Amino acid sequence: MAPLHDPNHDAISMVGVTPGPHTLTLVPANNDHTMVMSAAVNIPFTYAGSYLPEPAGASGTPSLSITSPATGATVSGNSFTMTANITNFTSCLECFGKANVAGEGHWHIFVDTPVMANMATMAAGPTQEVATKGVPTGWHTFYAVLVGNDHMPIMPMTMTSITLYVTHPHRHH
Repeated sequence: MAPLHDPNHDAISMVGVTPGPHTLTLVPANNDHTMVMSAAVNIPFTYAGSYLPEPAGASGTPSLSITSPATGATVSGNSFTMTANITNFTSCLECFGKANVAGEGHWHIFVDTPVMANMATMAAGPTQEVATKGVPTGWHTFYAVLVGNDHMPIMPMTMTSITLYVTHPHRHH
């Protein structure tokens, strides 16, 4: 699974893909991430190369902490930026959905419950833009979780959370 940046045009990483015949499967998903398999489309293609190996994973015990916003803060509007400090872990945007490599992956953010239906976003860099559209005004817990290239939590689980007050200012016409 790779993140969608443009509904009509996007780039797919060829990291770890060997030259030769392959099939790309596009599967639409609902907002809760359930897949609509009946609408899936298979696109055969031949990858001409060159072979781009995956980066090596980091060693040591991974850690994850949210550096901003601070727990207890108020966030307003349709989104806010979350920044994390991630150590002993190789973040790899090009590796989404690729073979798992120990010490490598990205991080997910969940709202209120760390389950797939509540995943707000995923990223490989130190910051993520977290959408708050549809999140009711009030106190909410945002969970950050380190995951492997397969989008599953790394073991041992590396997760942290902050509690924020979400507001949606009234719009004046």
